[in-house]
Amino acid sequence: MAENYSTINIIIWSDNLETSCKEASAILGNPVKEDSYLSADIQSHSVNIFLRGPECSTHFTPANGVTDCLVVSLKNADSKDLAENFIIGYDLIPTKVIASNLDLSEWATKLGITYTNEISSEYSTKLIKSCISVNNTLIQTFKAFDKNGDGAISSEELITVSKELGHELQTEEAKEIANCISEYNSTISFSKFKNWWIFGKKNFQQFRNLVDMEVGLNKLVKKGSSMIGDYLDKLEKEAELNSKKTTDYVGKSNIRPKEDFEHGAHIVMDGIVGDKAKEILNSMPSHLKSSPITYSLELRVCNEEIAQKTVESLNALKEMLTESNPAFNLQSSGIDVKLRYIGKVISADLYFTGQVAEIINKQLNEVFTLKKKNISFDMNFFVQIISGLKFNDLFTCTYEDLVKMLCKFKLQAHTEVVHIQAFAKFLTEMYYVSYKDKIPKQYLAFFQLIKLMGCFKKFTYDCEYDSNLLYKYITELAGLMSHNILGGESMDQINSEMGTQVISSFLAQGQQTAIGFIDGFKGGALPMIEPYKESVDAVDLDHITISLGIPRFTALYKVEFCLTGLTELVKGLLA
Repeated sequence: MAENYSTINIIIWSDNLETSCKEASAILGNPVKEDSYLSADIQSHSVNIFLRGPECSTHFTPANGVTDCLVVSLKNADSKDLAENFIIGYDLIPTKVIASNLDLSEWATKLGITYTNEISSEYSTKLIKSCISVNNTLIQTFKAFDKNGDGAISSEELITVSKELGHELQTEEAKEIANCISEYNSTISFSKFKNWWIFGKKNFQQFRNLVDMEVGLNKLVKKGSSMIGDYLDKLEKEAELNSKKTTDYVGKSNIRPKEDFEHGAHIVMDGIVGDKAKEILNSMPSHLKSSPITYSLELRVCNEEIAQKTVESLNALKEMLTESNPAFNLQSSGIDVKLRYIGKVISADLYFTGQVAEIINKQLNEVFTLKKKNISFDMNFFVQIISGLKFNDLFTCTYEDLVKMLCKFKLQAHTEVVHIQAFAKFLTEMYYVSYKDKIPKQYLAFFQLIKLMGCFKKFTYDCEYDSNLLYKYITELAGLMSHNILGGESMDQINSEMGTQVISSFLAQGQQTAIGFIDGFKGGALPMIEPYKESVDAVDLDHITISLGIPRFTALYKVEFCLTGLTELVKGLLA
């Protein structure tokens, strides 16, 4: 069945249910009853409205997971904090409006949101047209990628389009983009594509790659929404500016086995320093932009409704702990944690304020001054290590199977630097400043060797290995070492097979011990987990992301742990 592209989802949040129904009535063009979900056909589109707020008892979620427009309607000024916390969860949605009879124009400007004193029928028409325009633009863009017209974008189609636009993706890179956007379903549906476009800036590498292609599709896309057109104008200007910035260093590494394997646990490290990082940092919530350093832990859940409930429960728990014990009031110490959600992603942001922020800023000042002095350099890197390890097999696999899984891996890395000489000089001076009081003066000159980096323009390493041979050598070596440690008196007496048997026995005993410990732990833990069971069951532990942002340094780093099979393992253990 073909996916319905003509769906517009609007969320109306209000501190007053009667007011939200009035706004919904103006948008839909007919009177509505007090309900959490409303729908009507407008301009050949199915327009769905979802009511949210403290007076709404039921929260429905868009079926395709995508919200096109957010309307925040306030009757009481005291509700601003509550509304702002809700807005943070929808920070990247393209169309956002604050409607109120109160004069909230200054507050709306601070949040970067359009303000109107009421949602009239005329204003509603403009709002719907804006949403449809954005949607039509994304449909055009999607169809440009969907070469065979089957309603889904495959990794092969990504490669084809990228070649046509002069930005050729590698097979693994295209697969990773497709997996990232489709949440590991191999092909990208329109709703996933749309959801990714709205929230995808968090996936730095994938976002950059497809944005490069979007610029190539500029003529097609600009026929649609002025919003997307303006955004692409901005990208074109950046592309023109970046063309003047010569990427004078490119490094690539690729290590892989001769025979491909089923991917298991992997880790993805991604980082940007420079103008591209600045753009993403500027789109982040204010508490992250104002902190000298920020850390974010991100978890995925099965749907937006669960994400909202989980964040509300955790915020309530945080408030209860803070009130019951001053030790939990981290804010008084200059450290705070803010919980928010964007779509199906829950973020726990750790940031710094007050004197702690001042101390960190002071420590960063020297590094910041060095970067500023050494011209503006831009850098981005991407490292991906893929293994065959699956966590749901950990308690049942044999030692031999475990080593075989670990012997199958891939390593892919890509680095680009603009102004490599400035970057090398910056590193040299940074290390000199950091270690000048800790290392004898005669050795400090060695830091000048870092400047040699500026001579290199390109580095490429491509390696293919035999995973079966690697498995043989690893098991032999591990067997010899274990037997030697456990009593082999001379090299003649050391036996790798004997050592392998010993390791296998230890692993089996460890697995049984761990299972016994977990069984004992479950008795006391399950009653405590029961009130939160719905949220625990909904969490996708296979994908955990940690991000680090340094706004003054215009730097963003992300590490994503794809712990394949961990969700299945945990659910099985807690069953």
